[in-house]
Amino acid sequence: MRHPINKHLLRGFLLVMILITISCSCMPGKNEFNGEEATAETAAVVEMTTSTVAPTKTKAALPTDTVEPTLDEAAAATELATILEEYAQVSLREWSVPTYPDSTFLLDDRDGMADWDEIVASQARNLAIESPYYYEFYEMPPTTKYADVRAYFNDEIPPLGYKTGADMQGTNQIYLLTFVNDGGSIKRKIVVQYWGVENMIMIIYKTPE
Repeated sequence: MRHPINKHLLRGFLLVMILITISCSCMPGKNEFNGEEATAETAAVVEMTTSTVAPTKTKAALPTDTVEPTLDEAAAATELATILEEYAQVSLREWSVPTYPDSTFLLDDRDGMADWDEIVASQARNLAIESPYYYEFYEMPPTTKYADVRAYFNDEIPPLGYKTGADMQGTNQIYLLTFVNDGGSIKRKIVVQYWGVENMIMIIYKTPE
């Protein structure tokens, strides 16, 4: 089974893009004149003598920048936290399994990331899940064990109208839980795959609605 791309690169890229957006929104204004700072000089004051002209130069006062930054560091940190919280909230759809406590949403099929789409497609073929389907990836809290994952999803998914199917361990600390709809004419399925090495889970939904 193939492993996903480095989750730290994905999250780092997201955070960098958010920070760049915030920093660009709070840059103070800058007064410029033809790309150079103003260095205006007053006209020479001429005093006439019997034989020479003696010019006197004085520097004009430079314009004062009165534009204040729109955000200080504390406000920027607060705004970043708000953006991340809002992003986590929109990650869930109405039929999604409740998020594992303290886990971190990484991405889902709506992000349109070809590498991840290919990884999930490979897993879906191995699990005999036909398209269309949906998927989500989460980073799990530190020290998570498969026993924790099994207990949580066995508590959360059956009340949604599913019964437990497969529960097995593969190679490279990859574990699999499957759930199928308990009756009904529509074939519904939820697959939870836990990758112990990366401490991540992938959830695939087949006709969840």
